[in-house]
Amino acid sequence: MLPDINIVCMAFNRKGNRDLEKMNGMNEAIYHASSYESGPLYGDEWITSHTELTKEVYGGAPRNFLDRLGIAPREWDRVGTVYVLRSCVMHPWIAQHTTYPERWLSYMEIMKKEIAGIVSK
Repeated sequence: MLPDINIVCMAFNRKGNRDLEKMNGMNEAIYHASSYESGPLYGDEWITSHTELTKEVYGGAPRNFLDRLGIAPREWDRVGTVYVLRSCVMHPWIAQHTTYPERWLSYMEIMKKEIAGIVSK
C-alpha cells in the first residue's frame, strides 16, 4: 500500500466566539507555535503552514465554512479574510481511520495538545 498524502485545511474558533478577527488571531498564533518559526522541526509532532482566503479572490465561498465555525456572514463582509491552517499528513493508514483508529486518535491528540497550549496563553 502506498502512503496516502492528505492536505488538511482547517481553522479553529473558541466556542461562542463570533468575531472573525479574534478567530483569525487565534489561528495565526497556532501557526506561529507550530510552524518552522517555532524552532527545530525534528522535535515537533505537528508542523503547519497557512494561507488566507480573501473576499477579493474567493468572493462569498468561505461563508459556509465560517458558518460551521460560528462566524456570521456579516463578519465575513466586514473583515473579508479568514486565516486557514494547512498541514500535509502522509501516512499509509490515516485516511482509513475506521481500520486503524489508533492512528487517527493519535493525530487528534497531537492537535488537541498543540491547540490547548495556544489557547491557554
